[in-house]
Amino acid sequence: ACFHGLLEDHPNLKLALTHSGASMVPLTLEKAETYLWVVSPAGGMVPPTKPVSLEPREVFERHPVVVSFDGWETSVADMADDLFLTKAAWGSRYPHHDTSTPAEAIALLESRGNDHDVIARLLGGNAADLFGLELGVAARTKATTTSM
Repeated sequence: ACFHGLLEDHPNLKLALTHSGASMVPLTLEKAETYLWVVSPAGGMVPPTKPVSLEPREVFERHPVVVSFDGWETSVADMADDLFLTKAAWGSRYPHHDTSTPAEAIALLESRGNDHDVIARLLGGNAADLFGLELGVAARTKATTTSM
């Protein structure tokens, strides 16, 4: 999508990237930028067939996107105020054995110095914004008080 201007053609298309982990985003954006300019849709080493005006990171930052993260992804906790502030949302694959709890995600985010507002965004606010849902007072209060 980043390679061919699809997201530029459809700026209101909402994307939810789930089950991949948000840690892959920085590397994916770096690789997308490289391949944007060296690989054609047919697989050859030529420029894209359709002009693309934005770099992949710009597309990611401007587009309505949310990417899920697991409670142990330290890169999200470390970059919460940069790349992931409005784009990441904690997710669970319960009842699978390799899932994390909200408490684990909160503990990691707090251990990296993220404040309560950032934690509330990452534990539901960003997903609610993407899908146009209003969080109730109880949800906002719980996200804030759980992390205290």
